[in-house]
Amino acid sequence: MNEGTAWEITNTGELVDRLYSLRVDVSGGYEKPYKPALMLTILDLLGSGHIKQNRIKLTDVLVERFRAYIGLVGRKSDQPNVALPYWYLCGDGIWMVYGHQDEPLYARGHATLANPSTSHLRRISAYAAFASEVFNILDRRKSRELVRNALIARFFPELRQNLLLMAQDWSGRPEEAADKADLDLDPGRSSAFSNLVRSAYEYRCAACEVQVSIENVHVVEGCHLVPFKESYNDHPTNGISLCRNHHWALDRYLIAPTWERGQLIWVVSPHVTEKLDDRALLRSLRSKPVLLPSEENYFPSEHAIQWRTERLLR
Repeated sequence: MNEGTAWEITNTGELVDRLYSLRVDVSGGYEKPYKPALMLTILDLLGSGHIKQNRIKLTDVLVERFRAYIGLVGRKSDQPNVALPYWYLCGDGIWMVYGHQDEPLYARGHATLANPSTSHLRRISAYAAFASEVFNILDRRKSRELVRNALIARFFPELRQNLLLMAQDWSGRPEEAADKADLDLDPGRSSAFSNLVRSAYEYRCAACEVQVSIENVHVVEGCHLVPFKESYNDHPTNGISLCRNHHWALDRYLIAPTWERGQLIWVVSPHVTEKLDDRALLRSLRSKPVLLPSEENYFPSEHAIQWRTERLLR
C-alpha cells in the first residue's frame, strides 16, 4: 500500500487545518454535512475498536453510523449516501481509496469516478487508508478528542452537546468529550480557524481594508465575533478578518459591525471621543461599510452581529 499517495500531513494542527477547509457543497449558504459526518463516524469506529488498523472498509457498521450522524446534523433533503464522502475525501487529501490489489483508485487532480454508489465502491475497492502519520494521530485518544471537537466547532457548533453525547453513547465512555481548557488552548484549532477566515476575506482587513502579505505572512488575523470560550463556534460565519489594531478594538468592544438600512456598517463606541487625536483610526470607521467575503456563505451570521452590537461599550 502506497500511503504516500495521500497529501502530506505531519501533525494534528495540519490535519485540523485540512479538515477546516474541506470542500463541501453549499446550497443557499447551507454547507452539506457529508464529509465532516463521515470523519466523525471514523472517530467513533476508532474509539470503539471497530477500526483497529489503517484499512477503513465500507462495512455495514460504518454505513449505519454515518446514517445516524446525517440524521442528527443533516436536513430532511440530505441523502445519507456514504459513498460520496468516502470517495471524495480523496480529493481533499485526507486519505486514499485502494483496490483489491492495493492500487490507488483516485488519481490526484481529477476524479476517476463520478458519484459512485456504495454497492459500486464495495465491488471495486478494498479499503481507504490515511497517510501513516494521520492514522497515528487519530489512533491516539487525546488527538482524537481534539479533532472531534474541532470538527464540531467548525461545522456543527450549535449541535455540540448532542454530538458529544452521541459519541459517548456509542463508545460507552466519555473519552471523546475533550476538556474545554484543552480545546480553548489548542493551537491547531485556533490556527485553522484563522487561516479559514483570513482566506475568505482574501487576507484583507474588513475595517480598514489593509492587505499586506510577505512570504505567506499576513498582517490580518482571523477573529471570532462571539468569543470561542463562550460559543465554541469556529464556523466562518462567526469570524471576521481584521488587522491587529482593529482586532484589539473589537476585543475591547470599541467597534462592532451592525446592520443599518440593509447595509452592514461599523459602529464605534461613544468612548472613542472626537477630542482624542490618537483615536482617529477608530473614529474614521463610523458608518463605514464592512468589507465582506466574496462568498456569501462566509458572511457574518445575524447572531454574531447582534452579539457584538449589543456589547458595544456604551
